[in-house]
Amino acid sequence: TAGGVEARVPMFDPSRDDVRRFFCDAWHKHRERVTLTALEAMALDWIEGTGSLSFGLVSEGKSEKALIDGLSGQSRFTFTDGAIVGMNIPQMVRGLGKGKVAGLKRDDSMKTDFSELSGTVSITNGIATNKDLNVVGPLIRIAGAGTVDLPKQQLDYAAMPKIVASLEGQGSADATGVTIPVRIEGPWAK
Repeated sequence: TAGGVEARVPMFDPSRDDVRRFFCDAWHKHRERVTLTALEAMALDWIEGTGSLSFGLVSEGKSEKALIDGLSGQSRFTFTDGAIVGMNIPQMVRGLGKGKVAGLKRDDSMKTDFSELSGTVSITNGIATNKDLNVVGPLIRIAGAGTVDLPKQQLDYAAMPKIVASLEGQGSADATGVTIPVRIEGPWAK
């Protein structure tokens, strides 16, 4: 800034090649057992599959807090033929249906296979909103919506996992099953 005037500058506006390069480089580092940055680890740590990501984010400010508070933009993601690593969601939902609450502890030996995981995210003043999470996989369908308040580090998200009597993924006509609503809310620290 010059003379106290701030310019609005895109905070993060990578090209398709930049995003592809980031994930490819992170994957190669992971396979070679080279230490990953926090962002690389987060990107590779919980989803397996073929992905398509698009996003455009902007912000302005003189501090990290100001940049987070002013963050705005859009994002879209689609992953196919993969898995959510660290949890077996159908097993968790079956446990909830029997009155067993095991918590959301990660177990790297567990996975939830999916044929598709997709959604969009809209961010305004640091508050990310998703209204269309969709996960389709053998024995499971999940719809979700909620917000992540980045400045306050708060989460308010509702997921509707449904156990279905079909081993088919996307395209299955059988969408009947048992739905157990799950609400995740509160500070990140807890």
